[in-house]
Amino acid sequence: MADPTGALRALLVRLADNEYALGQRYAEWSGSAPQMDSTLSVDMMAQQEWHHSRALADLLAMDRDAPTAIFERADAATIPFLRLPLGTWLDLVAVNFLFDGALSVVAAAAIASADAGFAAVARGILRDEQYHAAFAIAWVKRLASEGGPTRDGIEGALRRIWDETLCWFGPQDDPNAHLLYDQHILDAMPDVLRARLLGHVGPVAQAARLHLPLRPAERGNTWLLTLPLPWARWNPAKWQLDPSEVC
Repeated sequence: MADPTGALRALLVRLADNEYALGQRYAEWSGSAPQMDSTLSVDMMAQQEWHHSRALADLLAMDRDAPTAIFERADAATIPFLRLPLGTWLDLVAVNFLFDGALSVVAAAAIASADAGFAAVARGILRDEQYHAAFAIAWVKRLASEGGPTRDGIEGALRRIWDETLCWFGPQDDPNAHLLYDQHILDAMPDVLRARLLGHVGPVAQAARLHLPLRPAERGNTWLLTLPLPWARWNPAKWQLDPSEVC
């Protein structure tokens, strides 16, 4: 039988590792963003992501003075596309919009968590994430509106991290996901979390005329995937997709 305490710890580690890595990727662009206000924005977002990560690490009772214990482990739970610097501003905007949005979805699902400490941290994360989302939406629309290679570039950057991000919530039948839901740690199962992210992404993609693998449902204010996710490559031990064999 799965352990609910272990399931919560694994979730907190995944969130802490990825918040920290995202902060690193933002910080690397703080001196080379295309505009001065964007430089200030990515620097602020980097600081906020590191603060989120530390707050989550504190819930794990990790030593404040030993961040390597959680952030630089060989088995760190960082999603693959955040393990190396982001090559272009388009990549940063895509990660800001899609994966930062996924982190926000999980935080929103925890604001009424049965774990009071996690709920408090989640509420603090969401206060910062409102700015992150506004920044991302503005840049996605701006880049798409330029048309040509720039529009194709932001669309391509989003597609490159699409499967990994959507799968990052985990499969619907994951036993730990059931525990987190049954124990009221999160208020939704993975498929609902994915649907919430699509509800954030869909209207922006439609307004920006970006061709992503989703479409509005015939009824209701919901969005559906138009291509299946590659669950055959899902590695539950690493909580990520294994590399594709297609070159």
